[in-house]
Amino acid sequence: GSYQVVDDMNNPDLVLSEWAQIFDAFIQGDVSTTETRLSQSSFADFYELVRLTDAGNVYLILREVLNNNYVDDNGTPGDASDDVTGSFDYGWGLYVNKISPAPANPEGIINLVHPNADYISAYVGIDAYLTIDAGLFIVNGASRNIAWSVDVYATSNSLSDPSRNARTPFHECYKKFVDLIGDEWAIQVHSYNAYPAHDGVPSVQISAERENYTAHPNAPYRSWDHTDIISLTPDPVVTT
Repeated sequence: GSYQVVDDMNNPDLVLSEWAQIFDAFIQGDVSTTETRLSQSSFADFYELVRLTDAGNVYLILREVLNNNYVDDNGTPGDASDDVTGSFDYGWGLYVNKISPAPANPEGIINLVHPNADYISAYVGIDAYLTIDAGLFIVNGASRNIAWSVDVYATSNSLSDPSRNARTPFHECYKKFVDLIGDEWAIQVHSYNAYPAHDGVPSVQISAERENYTAHPNAPYRSWDHTDIISLTPDPVVTT
């Protein structure tokens, strides 16, 4: 897939403003206004609003439409059984809002800024969202290694990682949530993958401090004693 850097577009401030207006309605569960504002936006062909009913719970989901022109043959041309078809042109993320019944913790938000790098975090994050019954679940949609401010490989130069670049739809959602909910709290889920940081045991980082959300959604707190959600998650997370 690809990633569309907002500031590379013709009118980036308009794009961010459009997203802010969409999230204003989306977070409040206003389906009609969300659909109208999305249909009138400059990215209407790339995003869709989905109403999902699961086990009696109703969720609103803002998701990017797959572009099936992207095909990864997984290094085995001629064997279609392991092909992956479909990816994203914009990579701006997934946004899930539970609207019915009312969530037990509507002021809570679970966010994942680079699950493509912290691959366990996606499974743990959605489990945390459902278990806690939080108000909102948001996921960055692209790898942090796909768009750069300069042609030097360093995560600090990433433009596709919302923990390094504040001008993204991901931030507009987070800011609108803070504006509308008040007294909010956030868990930002990270994980180590192939290289655990502490004594060979995977750990996790979660947000635990209040900070100016225009910089990034909260600074992380790291569990040094392995009593965190990643360390306590069975290995492997997904069984086959």
